[in-house]
Amino acid sequence: MIQSMRAKQFEKMRVMQLIADKKFKEQKNKANQMKIGMAAKLLKAYEKGNKDTCPTKDPTVIEAYCNKKYADNPANNQACKVPTDFCFFCCEREFGAMRMTERKDCY
Repeated sequence: MIQSMRAKQFEKMRVMQLIADKKFKEQKNKANQMKIGMAAKLLKAYEKGNKDTCPTKDPTVIEAYCNKKYADNPANNQACKVPTDFCFFCCEREFGAMRMTERKDCY
């Protein structure tokens, strides 16, 4: 009887440890995802591109650029393809938020 009670207690402790390990791994994964997200935002903010790309009027170049740079955002992809708006979208994408001087020179 004592042996079976002891075995049940060990099984409960093992299950509790498995649950705790799972929660720990989930929290660690969440923290890593936050780090990756922050790093991506920093990279985007400090991005320095080529301002010579932006003043083009060639529709095929505009189409290719917008499809490449705005593949994840359909609304911006469509707006980028408007020839009068292309320069704005291009400069915004080529130079991050920490490079406002270069961005203003690009417009």
